[in-house]
Amino acid sequence: MTDAASYYRQALAVRERIFGPDHYEVADSLVRLAGIGEGGWDSPEAEVLWRRAVGIYERCYHEQSVTRGQLFQHVFMGLVGTLSNIAGLALNRGDPREAEQTYRRIGALITDAFGPDCRWMPPASEFATALIEQGKRGTVEDPPAQDPA
Repeated sequence: MTDAASYYRQALAVRERIFGPDHYEVADSLVRLAGIGEGGWDSPEAEVLWRRAVGIYERCYHEQSVTRGQLFQHVFMGLVGTLSNIAGLALNRGDPREAEQTYRRIGALITDAFGPDCRWMPPASEFATALIEQGKRGTVEDPPAQDPA
């Protein structure tokens, strides 16, 4: 894993040099590095990398929202997937409020990209699915109780 993280860091440096710091390829590298970094997926380093990637993906998402082509889909999936990672991290560290806000944000992105009747859901827990659905409907209901098992 240490070798892999080193190679991902090298790839990130190359992409930043070639594409600039705000390119979606840089965000892709950040996400890969966060997933394999030395501290693990729930480390502070992973969170910093994911949040940086979200910022890049969001800029690209808005730039590509007019054309809605293949690049838009790539950026959309990167943004939603990375936000899902951040929400899972918040749940893991005991911050359901941040997780809720992030899952609702995912729901808003889905609605923005595909309309309010879109039935697509990213892979997520029942908690996330309930929040995304509520966000798409614009309601503020309590999510179902989590099964502790």
